[in-house]
Amino acid sequence: MIALSTYYDILGISQTAGTSEIKRAFRRLAKLYHPDKNPADKDSFARILKAYETLVDPGLRLAYDRRLNINQSQEQKSGQHGAKNWTFEEREQRRRKYYEEHIKKYEKSRVVYTETTEQKSSYNEYKYILFATPLAVALLLLVIRLAVPQDEPVSRVYKTGPVLEDTVPKTKSIPQAPYLSVFGEERSTTKNARELDISNRMGLDAVLCLFRKGSFVRSIYLAQDSLVHLEQLPGGSYQLRLMLGRNYLLDKKLKFSGVNGGFEYAQTFYISKTSINLDSIRHLELGRVSFRVFSEVNEEEFFTFKRK
Repeated sequence: MIALSTYYDILGISQTAGTSEIKRAFRRLAKLYHPDKNPADKDSFARILKAYETLVDPGLRLAYDRRLNINQSQEQKSGQHGAKNWTFEEREQRRRKYYEEHIKKYEKSRVVYTETTEQKSSYNEYKYILFATPLAVALLLLVIRLAVPQDEPVSRVYKTGPVLEDTVPKTKSIPQAPYLSVFGEERSTTKNARELDISNRMGLDAVLCLFRKGSFVRSIYLAQDSLVHLEQLPGGSYQLRLMLGRNYLLDKKLKFSGVNGGFEYAQTFYISKTSINLDSIRHLELGRVSFRVFSEVNEEEFFTFKRK
């Protein structure tokens, strides 16, 4: 396997690919290049695994994209002095040609494994998963922590709520309460009201929607490393819906739901697996990784809502 220029090239995906596409690409390549099937070419699988682990993590992917943009800018400058400056179409054609040739090569050279060999391969794959999963979980931060870290202040802080409308920053491109046309009016209360701070440490911008007893309560836009203060929240347990990405565009029409407004890059959707009781929580932190508390869903599931 020859060296490709970026992790996106290695996985055979575009730079705007979502998490599901990244996982599908990794599973496809793992079947071809896993060391159990190609012991003489272990370096190829190592590169594929490194690319997958980097791009599937929102924080690592953001840092990698920044380095990649810097490198591409330097390559463009070098191209002005005589070096080859590949266009997007040329890089895409070269990547597709490479994978077509190698996939055909391995399809022709595949051997018919006996039942014993297949069982051994399956056992090794499960052993790898069982080893890697606890190690990854041990390195992940909790998506929701009950206390504000004192040594890491967040940057932008603002309040939002029915009685604090004048204090909300107003921008032409990003609404502070998106998708009200989909979910309906926000709800508030002055009786036994709750206050809640929400900080975004996901490494990406976010839209968070709160539902209580099947009814929509509040939606907020949180820029990366920002903190929002909510007031007049009804007490009780909430279901959370989380949308992540970069470069929110108000006029972007989403493909499957037809909803207006969405992220241009790395757009993914999540719904909390269980309800979260906010009565005893004063601060809700969206951590850098949310896979333990949230389940990834598609666009249609995220916007499906029955008013009660």
